[in-house]
Order: sequence, then structure tokens, then C-alpha cells
Amino acid sequence: MIKNLIIGGNGFLGSELNKFLIQNGESSSVFGKKNSNEDIRYCKIPAYNFDIIYFLAWDFGSSKYISCENKYSEQIKNNLEILTNTIPQLIDSDKKVIFISSFAASNIVTGK
Repeated sequence: MIKNLIIGGNGFLGSELNKFLIQNGESSSVFGKKNSNEDIRYCKIPAYNFDIIYFLAWDFGSSKYISCENKYSEQIKNNLEILTNTIPQLIDSDKKVIFISSFAASNIVTGK
């Protein structure tokens, strides 16, 4: 049985991917804010027990950025910290990694 880890698996895409993998007889574990007290920007990724790692952890915006002007720099900072922490760990894990994102690049356009 293939063991999958979904980093950021509580979001829109991750939750559906998790269901799909389980329905197809694969083992799937979700690693994200709802399943861990650890912040993905700083934590250790438990990659060693898995065959495939799906990387979906991304600060894509949501309503927290709509109501506050100039919050996009915080969004970009969060995503850079996520990448800076996780990518070296995923490379070192020597596992198959699949990066998936629903990030809308238009979110960072200021209109100015």
C-alpha cells in the first residue's frame, strides 16, 4: 500500500485529494494547522514514513487579506517562509514530491 503525506491537506484541494487517495485504497495522512500545533513555516516535516508527499501548504489569501490594505506583503512573506523551511527538507527526504497549488496570482495585483 502506498503511504501518502499531504502537507496542507485541510484546504479545498487537499481535503479532496485525501478523500480520493483513501477511496482508491491508499494510505493518506494530513499534515497541517488543523492536525498539528506546529507552524509549517518553521516545523519539521515527518517525511520519513511516506512514499509520496503532496505539498499543498500555501497561504493563498482568503478574506483576511481582502479587508486590510497592504496585507499582500504578509502573504508573500508567509509563502517564502513556507518554501524556505519545507523545500530543503523535502529534497533531503529523497521522496517523490508533488507540488499542487490553487494560488491565484491575481491576488497580489494592487490595481495601482
